[in-house]
Amino acid sequence: MPFVSAHTRVHADDVQNTTPATLAVTYFSYPPYIYVEQEGAPSGPHILRFLRITNRAGIDVQWHQTTVEGETRMLDQGRRPFCSTGKLYNTDRAQRWTYLPYVFAMAPRAVVMAKPENIQTLGDHTDLLSLLMDRSWIGALLGGATYGVDVDQFLAENPEWVLRTGKTDIQLLEMVLANRAHYAVVQEMQWHIAKNRNPDTAALRIIENIPALPKQPIFLACSRDLPEGILRRMGKAMIEEGFPYRSLPK
Repeated sequence: MPFVSAHTRVHADDVQNTTPATLAVTYFSYPPYIYVEQEGAPSGPHILRFLRITNRAGIDVQWHQTTVEGETRMLDQGRRPFCSTGKLYNTDRAQRWTYLPYVFAMAPRAVVMAKPENIQTLGDHTDLLSLLMDRSWIGALLGGATYGVDVDQFLAENPEWVLRTGKTDIQLLEMVLANRAHYAVVQEMQWHIAKNRNPDTAALRIIENIPALPKQPIFLACSRDLPEGILRRMGKAMIEEGFPYRSLPK
């Protein structure tokens, strides 16, 4: 079973895990999968899953707290060797990042949400791209996130009526509540979490006419200058821990 980067293919053969190694790893608040109780000490299922891999590989972790947008920017810049705690895959990212081709986790489906009084009019659109292109409505999306090839290409044009300033899905929902945006694209699970923190978000509704973004596999993504030996050890550990291989398009 091979290890795949954006441009090379290296077999995960016998790799000695006796050499000490330290890996910088970024993380951000992502309940219920990652919790940030104090800086440098994240917890949650994704963290435990990641530590299974590094423990198996004989790698020590240095945690570095960031945001979705900050992590994406660091991967794009490639100025320091590090790995993320999981990112969605697309071929554009693969030109700048290195992915380990084993499914680390699944991202919940994402939906478009708005206040009830706007649902019917916003629902005249039948897909996310059509809605985003409508400059009469202000949208709120996460900076540094990916929403599919066509949507990402449109967002790369930086339409001024689509706000990317929110750092979390919960902040996006609060932007809609505060009338700073007419709609937000969020993971449905994050909405349910938000309702426990801010009961007002329970008043928001899903725009059912616009298809949800389905559950998608999350892969470990690392900067391109991460030493190949670390990647091999990580890939071998993921095989041994039973993470399923997934062929990634180039």
